[in-house]
Amino acid sequence: MASGLGTPPLTTELLLVAALAVAAAVLLRATLVVATPSQHLTVVRPGRGALLGDRVALMVPFSRAVRAVPGSGSLAEVPVAAVTRDGVRLSLAVAVSWTLLDAHSARLEPEDEVRRAVTNALRWWLQRRPAPAAGDLLVVDGRARDLAAGVAELSGVRIDHLWVRDWTPLPAGEGAAR
Repeated sequence: MASGLGTPPLTTELLLVAALAVAAAVLLRATLVVATPSQHLTVVRPGRGALLGDRVALMVPFSRAVRAVPGSGSLAEVPVAAVTRDGVRLSLAVAVSWTLLDAHSARLEPEDEVRRAVTNALRWWLQRRPAPAAGDLLVVDGRARDLAAGVAELSGVRIDHLWVRDWTPLPAGEGAAR
């Protein structure tokens, strides 16, 4: 070097070994996260959009998105053609019917009803075979996001990023017009 104060070769080697050790630790942690998929559901970030091949647990208002599934307050797997986003067909969708989110009803269900629906959806998702894998997406309606996060913590599921779909209930009588 021009200054004559170069780094001793031994110090350079030690720095290289330390850097490799840090990289190995990060890789090991990532591997461990992938190895426990049922405890780690990654939620799609805003703007990312769903990609072909993504598996999505989608909680949506029954009356606006899935009309072919009978029942109220029920959980059902629906055909992939029933729900799309940004023109991308999702490979899995789950519909949860809540009066709270129903455009055809002005009344709101008690919080425990919403909590029960979220709990059932998470339980169903975690018990699916094949089990959820790291990178699977969980999309939760905005009104249930706080409840879902709380239930998820109790279920041992970490929600990293919550993508909020904005559903605005219509005033009574306007549901059929849309």
